[in-house]
Amino acid sequence: MTTTPVAPQVADLRLVPGSARPSATAVGTRPLNALLVAAAGGHLLEMAAWAKRFVGVASTTWVTSHNGQSRIVLADEDVRWVKPVAPRDLAAAMSLLPLAREMLARENVDIVVSTGSAIAVPFLAAARMRGIEACYIESATRTSEPSLTGRLLRAVPGVRFFTQAEAWAGKRWSYAGSVFDGYEAEVVGTPRVPLHVVVALGSMRFPMTRLVDNVIASLPADASVTWQLGHTPVPAGAADLAGHRFETFVSHDELADAMRRAHVVISHAGVGTALTALGAGRFPILVPRQARHREHVDDHQEQMARDLDQRGLAFGCASGEITTDVLLAAASRAVHRRPTVDGLTLLPRAQV
Repeated sequence: MTTTPVAPQVADLRLVPGSARPSATAVGTRPLNALLVAAAGGHLLEMAAWAKRFVGVASTTWVTSHNGQSRIVLADEDVRWVKPVAPRDLAAAMSLLPLAREMLARENVDIVVSTGSAIAVPFLAAARMRGIEACYIESATRTSEPSLTGRLLRAVPGVRFFTQAEAWAGKRWSYAGSVFDGYEAEVVGTPRVPLHVVVALGSMRFPMTRLVDNVIASLPADASVTWQLGHTPVPAGAADLAGHRFETFVSHDELADAMRRAHVVISHAGVGTALTALGAGRFPILVPRQARHREHVDDHQEQMARDLDQRGLAFGCASGEITTDVLLAAASRAVHRRPTVDGLTLLPRAQV
């Protein structure tokens, strides 16, 4: 006769003041073994940011797909590589369910935490099938409502839900803070010209030609520009643009280094690229992708661009609104992170 393993009772992610990650005994619980699940790209960078704030975790194992970014971000981590799943491709995501169940049967896992996207569904469902605690942290881009993944997971009994937007926290969704907590901007003075600009369009499979055309039209003629185009075609006449370097993809470290050396970062309003820009000390200009222009599946990037603009950490604007004045205003600001940011601890149910 077989028995279902009984996982330790884990109830919540709870804010703990300070960033020093107190020990498990300091918060009154034994250390946990966590399986961290995230799609490569912005979801992975969000999870990497959260992982630094987890308290009471003895070990972490990661689940994601392999690409240049994930290979570098998780270079020193214990990783289980899986095939990539496109956003909203539920059939491809659920094809991972047998692998997820096998992995959880084999691994010593106390809790599974995911930041999405679709890959969260099979792994959190498999966790609950085995009686393992499962937590879903909604993306910081979702400032008004859950994503499709968040809505689908509500059908899985026992999953615990966390939002990074306090405005829509409620009975089902607990507020966990935000990956953008702790960042602050300050005016540091107008930079010397000519400007060096980085334009980063991420890895989304949708082109963003409007942004490219509008940025080229608005940039000063003497600006030097590093472009990370992703799936956006190289613009016509690119060979005639002196000082412009066009790349399809660059490594995460190379992009971060280019942003540190730049005066200005212009980016699609993806959470991963925004985190990279802020981490590089830049005050980005965020241009949200729009579904009506077939730049994304929905308009959630508008929410994040607005949120970071309201936090005073970025300028959120349409691509046609980028002017020389906007470029200089962004270049005159720098971003840093406070050394102390609230941590998140996993507490046994009896202590909640």
